[in-house]
Amino acid sequence: MTEFMSFLDFLGIAISSPLFYILVVLYLVIFHLEKLEMLSSKVYSIFQFTGTAAKKKTIAKDIRSKILKVSKDVSKQVDGVLPYDLKIDWVKEVDRKTFVEGNQVVVRMNNRSTKTENLVYALNTYVEHGLIPKARKYIDRKVMKSSDLMVVRNLLQRCYMDGLDYFDDEHLEPLMSSDAEIGDYIEKIAHLDDAGLFFQVMLSEFIQVADKIFPKIPDPVLITESKEFLTFLYDIATKPAGQDVDLVMNKNYFKVAVVMMAKKETASKSAPYVKRAEEHISKGIETIYLIADSRAKAQLAHDVSNKLQCNVKRANEVTTHKYRRNVEGKTKTGVCIVIRVEPHRRNLRDVG
Repeated sequence: MTEFMSFLDFLGIAISSPLFYILVVLYLVIFHLEKLEMLSSKVYSIFQFTGTAAKKKTIAKDIRSKILKVSKDVSKQVDGVLPYDLKIDWVKEVDRKTFVEGNQVVVRMNNRSTKTENLVYALNTYVEHGLIPKARKYIDRKVMKSSDLMVVRNLLQRCYMDGLDYFDDEHLEPLMSSDAEIGDYIEKIAHLDDAGLFFQVMLSEFIQVADKIFPKIPDPVLITESKEFLTFLYDIATKPAGQDVDLVMNKNYFKVAVVMMAKKETASKSAPYVKRAEEHISKGIETIYLIADSRAKAQLAHDVSNKLQCNVKRANEVTTHKYRRNVEGKTKTGVCIVIRVEPHRRNLRDVG
């Protein structure tokens, strides 16, 4: 916003000019809709005394601004994870289903007794319809439901901590108690979230594999593999130091390999890791995750990534995010570098 204001000043547009305010509103609409909604909420709150309509406008815009802000934040981590806008329609009875119209999730709700109930209902409903929308029907139903709940909980921690206890008591814990399988998935996802593997790896991979089949009807093979992938990541996220776990999942849809950076005494030697990654790719792996569980090993991971991209013609996308791991009660922070490889062509580029 500061840069935009400086730009207007450079153009010589005075703050007293009507054009100044028109351009500011356009800027907010295009780039910061959540801030405009928050401002609108404050304006409508002044007129709440005029009646129910103004009060509902205040509530709706406050909820929308909070949800859009956090959905925008997570979408910066993973493209396509929460792609939809939100609209709230007030109804007397919640018997008219929420639906997606254009690029909006239209949440139909009545005015509940508290702010917490209103926001949790809207957020819960928004996520149930808006989280990885193209991929949802291809993922195991209980894995998807568990993911919904953990995303809502994650977003509440970002935008409205006061609603966390209510959500846990009224939504999360009752379902975990009544459905042991969902309870198990939620506990596993919690570990993935702590390690930085939930949004950036699991949900991202769900989007990638669903693109292979969309818009075909769901494949039971993919549905089964989605459960296996969750367990695969959980084993990695909770791996004790020094213990070996399976780091490759080469199935019909999920073709993933994880390469863990070794101890510091070998951190200067990238060649073995590059070779291992190339071998995985030659066997059909389409995503390589280079994981460095400490800052000291992060440089090695970046070195491996750079050399792998030079050696492998089909490495066409690289993203980097933070990775966290609990080691002997201490949280160690490093990086996870994601390398996407074009499928079906199995040959490596000649080096040299």
